Amino acid sequence: MKNILYLSILFAFVSCSIKTHYVQTGSKTYPPTEPTNILIYSKNPERQYDIIGSVAIFAAGEKQAVKVLRKKASELGADAIIDITLDKISSPSQATGISGTAIKFK
Repeated sequence: MKNILYLSILFAFVSCSIKTHYVQTGSKTYPPTEPTNILIYSKNPERQYDIIGSVAIFAAGEKQAVKVLRKKASELGADAIIDITLDKISSPSQATGISGTAIKFK
């Protein structure tokens, strides 16, 4: 019975938190950029760029998810995020998942 209670409490905390995930594609690192300057593209930009890696966020709402995604990409030194995918997760917390590819312009 205690295990079920502990699992329920753990699930409640996990479902309300923000989760981030990042997969780096290369060994090159960049200095951080300003989160508000991170551009989001619905298609590939015409400028040349290097791919830093994939970023993914799970947060309580869409606006918060985009804000946190930009912050995570800025920490990696990205100038923009491309290939955006947005998923609404049907759960009591109404979580939103958003992912994309962080890039650095040449």
